[in-house]
Amino acid sequence: MWSETIYEFANDPHSEVAAEALAALVRIGHPQLLDVFRRALAEGNASLKTTAFGLLAQRTDPQSEELAMGYVLEHLKSSPPDATMHMLLNRTKDRRAVPLLLEQMKKGRENRAAIVNTLAQIGDQSVVQEFVTLYPSLADHEKSSVLTALAQLKSPEFRRLAKEALASGNDALINTASQGLQSDGSAEAVQMLVDVFESTANQSTLSYVSNALGTLGTPLARNALLKARNSEDVSKRQYAVNALRNMRYRSPGMNLVHRANYRTREQKWDEAIKEYTLAIKLDSDLPEAYTGRANALIRLNKYADAKSDYVKARELDPYDSQAVTGAGLCLAIEGSYEEGIKIVEGARETFKDDQLFAYNAACVYGRAVEHLTKNDKIADREKKIEAFQQKAVEDLQSAVKLGFGDFKWMQEDPDLVPLHDLPGFKKLHGSTPGAPERAKESLPPDAVPKL
Repeated sequence: MWSETIYEFANDPHSEVAAEALAALVRIGHPQLLDVFRRALAEGNASLKTTAFGLLAQRTDPQSEELAMGYVLEHLKSSPPDATMHMLLNRTKDRRAVPLLLEQMKKGRENRAAIVNTLAQIGDQSVVQEFVTLYPSLADHEKSSVLTALAQLKSPEFRRLAKEALASGNDALINTASQGLQSDGSAEAVQMLVDVFESTANQSTLSYVSNALGTLGTPLARNALLKARNSEDVSKRQYAVNALRNMRYRSPGMNLVHRANYRTREQKWDEAIKEYTLAIKLDSDLPEAYTGRANALIRLNKYADAKSDYVKARELDPYDSQAVTGAGLCLAIEGSYEEGIKIVEGARETFKDDQLFAYNAACVYGRAVEHLTKNDKIADREKKIEAFQQKAVEDLQSAVKLGFGDFKWMQEDPDLVPLHDLPGFKKLHGSTPGAPERAKESLPPDAVPKL
């Protein structure tokens, strides 16, 4: 009913309510709506032009898009694009804007990163040389946009500039270069990441590059991470360990490991062993599967089989604390307690902040005490028993300090039975008056509280 009246207001670019009338007319609709847009863009004031273009850019019919693009192309001859223009260009992919955008990129320093991003969406290889030429003069965040664009355009120039970016010390550039090489995924790209990872000591570079290598997961990437796992550089070693762990978490066998872990929490040991075994068949290099199966086997008193799995897990991942202490525990149960203790002590510094290692180390000493108690012909038996009891209690104290809180299991654990009468154990567990009450703290979902 009001469309004609509103049309009159909207069609007068000099009206004080032209912008409001145009917005209303768009909602109502009118056969001459495109003519109103055309006149507003040609004759209206700045506010009306902005309103008209904003409304027009939202329309996806060919006539509206062509009218909007005509306005954008004319605007780009003298000024850089605004956010709405970028949105329209990214949607229409109109290459007529490419030379104009390049000129705006050369002229000024405003929103150059946004222009680069748009050129990456609508341009082709013809823009690559312009990017490369301008690259040295750009700010770091603009260089980051150029690197992303060159990676999207699959330009060979990307790798050359990525190499510079990785050595720049700038977090944004390092991250962009690492992600671009990761997306590239070629043997040359992986080798570039490997070379940088092996040569750098920069923390940001180590972080971003190790994540890229771990995500790629190629044999070359994996071997580089395995090599770095033994590095004298503590940071590099930790980044490598984390990247390898993340790589394994994407293994097809890891879902079965998670299912098996759930079975262990239900104490369904046989079912858990079957799940772990299936995981190993899917991925024979998955240490979590061997450690999990060993943890289940040990609950069934199958110590020889458990030791074999712990040894295998330890070979695959020397930084699996449960595999290390598990192998030591099985040796202690077999009577080779000195060898078992040697394994634990040799790894103590590596796992000094690991609550499970401390707890399970106490279990190794507990089993050593048990063996000594049953064999009265061992030389210096009493002295060793006293020393091992003290070490076990100290390890339990460390475990609690680091966050271990499953005191119910600590009391039930057969490995710790030889310690039950010790004052230190009683005090720790809360059996003596005045001992503090401690709530059980949860462990990671893939961790078994006790071997």
